[in-house]
Amino acid sequence: MKILLLSLLLLVTWPLYAAETSPAVGSEPVYLVTAELWARPRSAAAVADMQPVRQAVQSLISRDNARLVMRFPGGEDGSIWAEELQSWLVALGIDPIMIEMRPGSDRSDQIELTIQGNNL
Repeated sequence: MKILLLSLLLLVTWPLYAAETSPAVGSEPVYLVTAELWARPRSAAAVADMQPVRQAVQSLISRDNARLVMRFPGGEDGSIWAEELQSWLVALGIDPIMIEMRPGSDRSDQIELTIQGNNL
C-alpha cells in the first residue's frame, strides 16, 4: 500500500526535467546523490523531491522484482549517509528488502543509485 501511495505521489508531482545521471555498466543509468544535494535540510518532502532519488524510485517501482542498489562511500561517514538515505526511502514506502547496500562508491562525495532487475 505504501509503495502504491508513493507511486501515485511521484507520478502526480514528477518533474519534467531529467535527473543528473552518469553512464552505468550496461544500459542502466546511475542516479547520483551528491554531498552538495544531501547537505540541504532534509524532510520527507525534501528527500522525495531530490531529483535523482525521485527518478531512481520511479524506475524501481515501474519494474517487477527489481531492487535499488546503493553504492556509497566507504568509511563511517559514508555508512552513516547511506543508512540515513535508506531510512528516508523506507519512511517514504520503499520496502527495505528492495534496497541493496554496497560500500565503495567511485567518489567520496556521492551515493550512486542504480536499479537492477526486470526491465519494463
